[in-house]
Amino acid sequence: MQAELPRHRLPWSFFVQLCTGPASAAVIENLRSGQLSRRKLQARALTELLDTRPDSPAHAWSVLVAADRRDPGLVNELLLHPSAGVWLTRTLRKLSGAATDSTPLRTDLDYLASVAGAAATRCGLPCTLEVPVVHGVITLPTVGQVTLPSAFPAGHAVLEVSPDGTAAVRALTSSASVTFSAPEPSPGFVPVARHTATSHRLRLSIEIDDRGPYRTFSAPIRPRPLDPLEYAEWTKLLDEAWDILTTHYRGFAEELSAGMSALVPLESENSITGASSSIAFGAIAMTAKYSAVDLAEALVHELQHSKLNALFDLVELHDPDCGELFYAPWRDDPRPIGGLLHGALAFVTAVEFWRVQAEHDEDDGRYAQFNYAYRRRQVRQTAETLLASPALTGFGRRFVASIAERLSAVEDSEVTDEVREVVAKVADEHQAAWRLQHLRPDENQVLALAKAWSAGAQEPPGPLEPAVVVPCYRSLTRSPRSDLLKLRFLGQENAVPPARTRNLSTADLHYVTGDRNQARAAYAATIRASPQDDQAWLGLGLTSPAEAGGTRSVLLTSPHVVLAVRDKLLARNHRIDRPVELVRWLNTASVPAD
Repeated sequence: MQAELPRHRLPWSFFVQLCTGPASAAVIENLRSGQLSRRKLQARALTELLDTRPDSPAHAWSVLVAADRRDPGLVNELLLHPSAGVWLTRTLRKLSGAATDSTPLRTDLDYLASVAGAAATRCGLPCTLEVPVVHGVITLPTVGQVTLPSAFPAGHAVLEVSPDGTAAVRALTSSASVTFSAPEPSPGFVPVARHTATSHRLRLSIEIDDRGPYRTFSAPIRPRPLDPLEYAEWTKLLDEAWDILTTHYRGFAEELSAGMSALVPLESENSITGASSSIAFGAIAMTAKYSAVDLAEALVHELQHSKLNALFDLVELHDPDCGELFYAPWRDDPRPIGGLLHGALAFVTAVEFWRVQAEHDEDDGRYAQFNYAYRRRQVRQTAETLLASPALTGFGRRFVASIAERLSAVEDSEVTDEVREVVAKVADEHQAAWRLQHLRPDENQVLALAKAWSAGAQEPPGPLEPAVVVPCYRSLTRSPRSDLLKLRFLGQENAVPPARTRNLSTADLHYVTGDRNQARAAYAATIRASPQDDQAWLGLGLTSPAEAGGTRSVLLTSPHVVLAVRDKLLARNHRIDRPVELVRWLNTASVPAD
């Protein structure tokens, strides 16, 4: 009779802690234990799939098994390395046919030899392994990277490990070789970069991964080593951010100390400013931040994603078959329910962070106040959306209710009327643009509305029908209007590159400078001249006063309907010479509440 596999247990007190605030080292260790089991199951699945292949790297697996017998803690550390999660997941998906990309399968398979070689080097296990050369280098995770004195972008080299841990790498087709003894640097060998920040008797010790092939949670990429100045800037900001966290956010600092394992610097032109991955627990990738405060908040934010990803492996928070897509106030695309849970957890910590920061800001606190008020609004809206969803499980409902309670505890701080106004404008434009792009109106109703308007009907025929979320239903060129509005409020409008403001219209400039009436008239004039200017229609909605009873403009609540009616009218050769009147007419239909 087969013995039952041991099961992971998440104590109720640990679950409550994950819901209600920063996690202790014990909770993080519980999550890490679950991640280790996941990696071991993946490794087992990999060996079973490789058994059927003639190109199976069986020798590399035997070396890893021998290293595990000698030092199981070391092999566990290697399996928990973020790159191992990315590599295992990618390789299994490719072997099973679930994914394909331009990287040869052989490249991913052979990374097993890199992991085994790293284990052998660190525990002094004598062996000889054929290791892959990817983008011209041999990578040994947690150890370092070898560059042979010969030029070849891909292929294989031989790694020989001595009992004392000294290792030599030689090329297969030449006499080129590199000998090293980690962690000391030597010609041709660069050890893994690690940085330790210490403040208020608390340490953050992490790998700064600027070389690993799987560091960006995707296909193997070439090394992009930081130059000495870049490295110094990163470590300086890390030290300053760590001092901020240990001084004012001790709980968040303690969970970062326990849970963060790697920082991946992204190039500044990268469109992603911060990222984590469900398959790389403890790793945070991000572009350089402008200040230590921004870095501190980003580290806290991104670790929440690692925690929740690990929790998802232990507890079911929502119906896995829920295919509904939702509006997430921090994203331009529709998100599944799991994405909303991620954002709610990550951004409630941002509300908590910026509330405290506003109290300690040595300047006027406008930046912290804006972030606090904006994130507060986003989390409240998201929590309400989630709690209205039947797809949450009992655990999920408890999770979201706890987030709502955390928000209630910190959303009482006063912000100025100016902050509230700017936040409302930015939030309104983002949601209206999202609706315009991703909601498909009822086609029959659009036709009926167009016919009724053309016929001079006094009011629209019936209330507006619910729309369907269709990702990228309509394309929309992004406007810098909201960005400039925010930067002007912060006194940073001069920091905007001229290329970003080149497309601002006269109407936009009136709007950004607060001349609402002039902006509204200019948007209406633009529409009469160019009725297909979608951004002018959104601008008209942003500058339209509320209707009787406080009803917001249909251009904010249902812009997808307005522009669908416009398109239908244009297709019927109907002139759009009264846009304000058309919007006011559509406003008399029942508009779904936000």
